[in-house]
Amino acid sequence: MNLKKKAMFMLAVLAAGTMMMTGCTGNNGKPAETTAAATEAVTEAPETTAAAEETTAAAETTAAAETTAAAEETTAAAAETTAAAAETTAAVETTAAAEETTAAAEVEEVTTAAADAEETTAAEGTEAAAAESAAESKASLTEGKTAVKKYTTGNLIIRSTASKDGERLAIVPIGVEIDVYEEGNEYVLIKYEDQEGYVYESYLTTDQEEAIQASKEYDAEQAAKAAAEKNSSSKKSSKKKKKSGGKKEVSRQKYDDCDGSGHGYYEITYSDGSKKIKKY
Repeated sequence: MNLKKKAMFMLAVLAAGTMMMTGCTGNNGKPAETTAAATEAVTEAPETTAAAEETTAAAETTAAAETTAAAEETTAAAAETTAAAAETTAAVETTAAAEETTAAAEVEEVTTAAADAEETTAAEGTEAAAAESAAESKASLTEGKTAVKKYTTGNLIIRSTASKDGERLAIVPIGVEIDVYEEGNEYVLIKYEDQEGYVYESYLTTDQEEAIQASKEYDAEQAAKAAAEKNSSSKKSSKKKKKSGGKKEVSRQKYDDCDGSGHGYYEITYSDGSKKIKKY
């Protein structure tokens, strides 16, 4: 029972008592004072009730304010906790992404290294196969064949094929012994020192003395030509010297094609270091 109800109850009791005393003693006795006191009490009761209600309202307002403040603090704490959790989640995701990137880079590096190793192995295998094929091809030229001793009567060009269009591999000098493995219409398969290939057959003989004589004649012929050319060059160089202001021929080297055609060229060196090729 709250204060308002108590006040109403007291008012009702006082009123009833007043009526009883009034009925018994009249208006001039002491009961009348009691009635006045009761009336005054009844008058003061509403004021007391109002004060009690104000006190109650103030208490309720204070409690509500405190409850609201506590709720706001709780909400703020929850928000901070949520933000911290979000930051933690983001950090974890970033770390996971970094780890995935690192793992992917390592996988790519390993894959690239493996591919490079495979390419290197394949290249080495190709080179080895090419070398082996070249060695087999080279060995197959004279392998299992019987050699015949012959001698050169001229400077011969060793070619890669039995044709004047074949690649030049080396030169066999005049007057030397070579091994002949195959006879042909124009070219024969030979081996001189460690070089195999094909040479022009017309400049080969089985007579060693013939080859030696041919070598001597060739040397004498070359010496005579060199002397004549030197004399001629001296005269020409004297004339050119007057015109050119001092440039003269220092040396002239002859190179024969050695294919039976009689053609070749001279390599001429001049005093100023320049060179000139002249065919014959």
